[in-house]
Amino acid sequence: MLAIRKEQIDVLSQVEVRAVENRTLDHIRKTYAKEFNTLGDEKTREVIQYGVKRAATHRFKGNPDVLKYIEVMVLFGRDFDTDLQLPWAGEILRKPKKPAAKIAALHEEAIKRWKGSQNPVAD
Repeated sequence: MLAIRKEQIDVLSQVEVRAVENRTLDHIRKTYAKEFNTLGDEKTREVIQYGVKRAATHRFKGNPDVLKYIEVMVLFGRDFDTDLQLPWAGEILRKPKKPAAKIAALHEEAIKRWKGSQNPVAD
């Protein structure tokens, strides 16, 4: 019978965490090139690691939801959810909705605002 020791499970878990980080990093690099280039590889990885923890405080756990949360962090800053200059984010996160509905609303609003800031209307 094959037995897997706790140490082996821990190593496998670390490998999976790193693989998810790498996929997320690649996604950010491709999707938000300007922001990625501003942050760089190491800072983006730090944002990803912090984002996973912050997302969990809002009960976002699955990969698509955590990725959306991290995208908002990349666009609006790592503490966007408590930033007084971004009241819309906190308002969305405080609503008594299921996590999936919250992250969808947050991501949609963030992308709308980000695109608006990228293409300001000329006077």
